[in-house]
Amino acid sequence: MSKVLRVQGSDYKVVVGSTTTPGNIVLDTNPSGLVGAQGEVRITGDLYVAGNTTTVKSETLEIDDNIIYLNRGEPGPGVTPWNGEDSSGFQISRGSAPDGDVSLLFYEDWDIVPTPGSPTEQTWVFRNADEDLLAIATNKITTKGDNLTLIGGGNGVITVEGTTDYEENVLDYALIGITYTISQIQRTGGVVTVTTLENVVPGLDPLVPGKNHVDVSCISNSSINGTYILISSTPTANSFTYTLAGPNIILGPPGSASGIVKPNPVKNDDYVPNMLALINYVNNATASSDTNKIFENDTKVQTYDFDTSGVSKITFEIDGAQRAIINNNALTVDNIRIKNNNISNVSNDNILVDSVLNLANKASIPSTPIGYVKVYSTNVPGTGGTGLYFVNTLGTNDELISKTKALLYSLIL
Repeated sequence: MSKVLRVQGSDYKVVVGSTTTPGNIVLDTNPSGLVGAQGEVRITGDLYVAGNTTTVKSETLEIDDNIIYLNRGEPGPGVTPWNGEDSSGFQISRGSAPDGDVSLLFYEDWDIVPTPGSPTEQTWVFRNADEDLLAIATNKITTKGDNLTLIGGGNGVITVEGTTDYEENVLDYALIGITYTISQIQRTGGVVTVTTLENVVPGLDPLVPGKNHVDVSCISNSSINGTYILISSTPTANSFTYTLAGPNIILGPPGSASGIVKPNPVKNDDYVPNMLALINYVNNATASSDTNKIFENDTKVQTYDFDTSGVSKITFEIDGAQRAIINNNALTVDNIRIKNNNISNVSNDNILVDSVLNLANKASIPSTPIGYVKVYSTNVPGTGGTGLYFVNTLGTNDELISKTKALLYSLIL
């Protein structure tokens, strides 16, 4: 049967112990000690504990309040230190764990770098009893648009240590060095479809929409040039589709457009690379690039060496057509070949000089040639009046006669 002690209109106080000897008050709701037979102590009003320590040994603690107020009544920083520093927070016992208790504490003045005179700031700190910082496991940090400072001082670095091939999650090295030849272009409603002569590699079909990139360099229409993100699917096995506003374009049928398309190895514009990603990118780009070429689209200069190609030469191509070549014998530009001191036409015996031919005056007679005639000039014209001389294979050395001298000599003779 329930019993009620009521004090009407006044306070009720229970005093135990004395001024020098403490006493205990025990509210025993389970005198028999049977497991599961514990009763309940319920306080219908507020509870104020003025002692220094409150210990709760229950296995389940349920609190309706959404805010736990710690360090209540603290007059200001520097008054209530924790572990020798101005702080407030949670400390969790870990029993006999080798690194002791752990804590989540707010510090008024946390040393950004643990050296004398280093700057301090207000900080939430996760650490153990040895003051080693602890990890925070989360998949997102938001700053509401403000800058995110990850270290803030000292000589620390940002690392992805422990991950597996992190750099391959940032860059797709298989796409480096791949080039496709543009054959046809169409833009309709702000969507550009570039058809290539070659089939695209499977990795370019966007597995994650909006993440794969292509670098477009079109000769036929430079308005579509740039680096673009592919849209969710490719229409055929040899085409790329991306969004680019502009007037409708049709450069068809296939073969009517020219230029190149290169897959971009960047998987996502917002991924942060590590140093190995940078090193691997440079190494792969160098290994797959045409390092013996200087080129833009189909205009290029390319070198060959006998030890690698079986021939040593330098070729010059303009818009896909070879216009000049240098080998260990001569320089050939179109049909004109310059070899040693000879100029020749490799397709016929005709050479056209479409300018004034200037001959430097010679102070002496050239030697007798074999198989050809030498023509030269002097600064003192002879009886022929030209100063233009020749030496033939017979050793004949004479002056070419001018028109005026020829008429005069014909009248005399």
